[in-house]
Amino acid sequence: MEVIGYSPPSYLEWKVLKAFHNQDNLSRKDEWVNTSITWEVTDIGDKTKAALIHKGLTPNLKCYIICQDGWNYFLESLRKYLEEGEGNPFKAG
Repeated sequence: MEVIGYSPPSYLEWKVLKAFHNQDNLSRKDEWVNTSITWEVTDIGDKTKAALIHKGLTPNLKCYIICQDGWNYFLESLRKYLEEGEGNPFKAG
C-alpha cells in the first residue's frame, strides 16, 4: 500500500498497489488493486469515532462478501481491543 493522504491525528488514506486473496472460489486474487482504504478519526464529546471507508470495494467484486466479513471481524476486534484491552486477532490454523 502507498500512503496517499495523511493529516495527523485524524486522517489516513492508503492506495492498494498489490493484493492477494488466497481463496479457492476467487478467479482474481487481486481485486483490491487500485482501491483505497481511508481511516477517519473524530472526537464526539468524550468519545472517539473511528471510521473505515474502503473505496472501490463494491458488490460487483467477487471478493465483496469475503472482504466485507473480514473488515467486520477485524473492526470488531479493534473495538474490543480499544474498549476492553483485548481483541480477537486472526490466528492462522
